[in-house]
Amino acid sequence: TATVYDSAEKELGTATIAKGQEEKLYVVLATNSKMYLKVVGSGSEVEPYAITTKASPLVDEDEPNDTAEEARPLNLDRARTALLQSAANNPNGSADFYRMLVARDGSLRVVVEPGTDEITVAVSVADRKGTRIAEATAPNAGATVTLDTRIKRGEFVIKVSEKDEAPTRPFSAGTAKRYLKDGYRITATVK
Repeated sequence: TATVYDSAEKELGTATIAKGQEEKLYVVLATNSKMYLKVVGSGSEVEPYAITTKASPLVDEDEPNDTAEEARPLNLDRARTALLQSAANNPNGSADFYRMLVARDGSLRVVVEPGTDEITVAVSVADRKGTRIAEATAPNAGATVTLDTRIKRGEFVIKVSEKDEAPTRPFSAGTAKRYLKDGYRITATVK
């Protein structure tokens, strides 16, 4: 049995590996952080085992954008894809923030389409002072969320997060697909 821990020695997940089998474990870590791996055998015989590690960057062009202060520009009428991924040892969580400047009064529509059915997406819009103007949550995991609200021209911050602020765990056994590829798509329009 292999158990993965974050830098505070909090368990992230466990995988049981059958005798003679190989298992791949994936962990998303915050930059320059540590993880621990504990391997425990079963039975009275001590069997040899091997551990191979490989680090690959998790590519999200918008990172860091985990706080309103780090919000990335979002162009109106242009879809953008990004990851909403937990990372072990990341104190800021996994919300993404975008800022946009709207030149005229109108109706703002923000559509967020999740790339995985593991999370329920939430989106909110705040003005430049940080006052929340509107928020919406998808009806269930994997569903698209659409936020519509009337706005006056100005600067706004959009926050994309998981409904319960606890998106997919940063640990996976067997496949990395949902952790490394399944992002979300966000589009903002004003009419």
